[in-house]
Amino acid sequence: HESLLNLALELSNLVKEKKVYYKLHPHQFNQKTAVVAACRGKSNIVIVCDDMDFPELFKLCNYVIGVHSTSLYIALQAGKKVCVYKRSNYFWHEDVFEYVELFDGVSELCDILDDPPGKYFKNIGNPPVLFQPFDAQQFVRVLEDVRMT
Repeated sequence: HESLLNLALELSNLVKEKKVYYKLHPHQFNQKTAVVAACRGKSNIVIVCDDMDFPELFKLCNYVIGVHSTSLYIALQAGKKVCVYKRSNYFWHEDVFEYVELFDGVSELCDILDDPPGKYFKNIGNPPVLFQPFDAQQFVRVLEDVRMT
């Protein structure tokens, strides 16, 4: 959270004409007042809690930036351009590195966000299938396979 909040604050100074949506994790919703206070004076940062779901948020965003979150997978499957901040446990997402852009700091992120044609997001048209609708018959088959082993 601290790394991402600092990144959002830095980024907001560099892209003053654009909105930066900062989505809190559900366990942080009770900290919204403190996060809003930390962003005081940054009119282009919007703090999001449960007032906006992912599909609604994704309609407003061209890029999704994170460190370690299921939301990165949701964004990939939704066809968003995903950037992973190389902090803490980002490496847990190694399975999708070929579909995202990794970055070390705000200047590298800004280079990515400038999005020169052909340089980044080479696999954007071929996102992995990470989530599928629940299939009750397949679920029963898996349970039967587990019982047999």
